[in-house]
Amino acid sequence: IQLEQIKAEIPALEVTLREVGDSFDLAKLEAEIDRTNREIEQEGFWDDPDKAQKVMKEKKSMETTVDA
Repeated sequence: IQLEQIKAEIPALEVTLREVGDSFDLAKLEAEIDRTNREIEQEGFWDDPDKAQKVMKEKKSMETTVDA
């Protein structure tokens, strides 16, 4: 009987674990967005337009994920 009860609880535990994992990922993304913002503010950032465009695209992607 205990084994069946544990099996029944597994789906709920998986959801909880996924939610906790997602919250850590969001915190990591927010920290990366902050780091990227500091990079963008550095003098000379826009001197390399190709690199700047890539960084801005990555930042937008991270912001979209956080806002979702």
